[in-house]
Amino acid sequence: MTDLRCKIITTHYLPLIGGAQTVYDAIARNSGGCVSVLTASRDYLKGSLVEGTRGFDNRCPYSVERLPALRTDMPLAANISIFHRVKLFMQQVIIRRKLLGKLDVIEGNTEQDIYCIGSLDALGWLIKPIQKRYGKKVILYTHGEDISQRPYDVRAAMKRQEAIKAADHIIAVSEFTKQCLISNYCVENRKISILKNGVHFERFQNKQPLKEGTEDEPITIISVGRLIERKGFDALITAFKAIVTKYPNSRLRIIGDGPYKPYLHDLIDTNDLQDKAHLVGTLNESELIKEYHGADIFAMPNRTLDDGDTEGFGLVFLEAAAACLAIIGGKDGGVPSAIEDGKTGLLVDGSDEGDISMKLTTLLEDKTLRQNLAMNAYNHAHSQDWKSKAEEFRTIVEKVKG
Repeated sequence: MTDLRCKIITTHYLPLIGGAQTVYDAIARNSGGCVSVLTASRDYLKGSLVEGTRGFDNRCPYSVERLPALRTDMPLAANISIFHRVKLFMQQVIIRRKLLGKLDVIEGNTEQDIYCIGSLDALGWLIKPIQKRYGKKVILYTHGEDISQRPYDVRAAMKRQEAIKAADHIIAVSEFTKQCLISNYCVENRKISILKNGVHFERFQNKQPLKEGTEDEPITIISVGRLIERKGFDALITAFKAIVTKYPNSRLRIIGDGPYKPYLHDLIDTNDLQDKAHLVGTLNESELIKEYHGADIFAMPNRTLDDGDTEGFGLVFLEAAAACLAIIGGKDGGVPSAIEDGKTGLLVDGSDEGDISMKLTTLLEDKTLRQNLAMNAYNHAHSQDWKSKAEEFRTIVEKVKG
């Protein structure tokens, strides 16, 4: 391997839980030391420091550097006062100066070959300064929802367009994301590389035999993700009520946390599912893997919201596949890149509770189908390990660097 230094810059990072963070960490861990990360120690969503950063950074086999913040905290409301807007603007100026100062230090100490921006709307402004200041090329890493979801105003839309145009190359995690770039932002096909997400196959691999299952045996359905509207957890809970009628031993376990949690709690209570459906909360990796291995079916009926917010790929589907589970996912967004309908899982309309209930019933009643889908998904996950994805990333970086 030739020497290569690529710096990924992103506004938030592990140990905060999230799909993009997991992607960058996996690529860096498997890059042979050529990828490092610059991020923040502050959670801009909560406006507080991220717990456990020092321990995480010290354990990392690659370099993680942090500034207090890489963007301002999220405003509490859209109609914030002029005073608050001025305050945020001044904070933004200070943050940007510190970030550029940090990059000056990085370039002075260990000159980078190329940069990768991992937060389009928040850090897209950084592309041109890097190109002009250091003469380096910049790759933009896009995940789907950052492209499909409408910007909050015209000015933000213009800034996003400028950043996309300025980038030397763009990585898209799915065919859906690529098509959004082409249709919504007129990006040329040659400027985009598709790099589908991967999975730590050995971590999630279920070495236990598949359950035979009987109508009297407990059935466990799990779902994993941030508790937000687009994931479709509310539709899953409502659809699950019909499942309980026929399969009273069935259980639903939703793993994760987020702003939708109170609403989902109320929905469980309204449907009298307190003993059947559980919001488990956030788990560490070993606990999460145990949940996967104790389940029969994985279901996350994601959907596209009115503002275009949607699932760009869905890492959790590959994790469930590596655990040898039958999978149900929403047909919207980039999920068809993660699930081949009828072969490695079933796709549903995430806005149609009847469709979700029907597909769950199909898997519960047809054990042969359930096992065939699980095995096909398992075999597919085996070919999607992060080691090969990191090699693909390196190939893209070397090609763009020239």
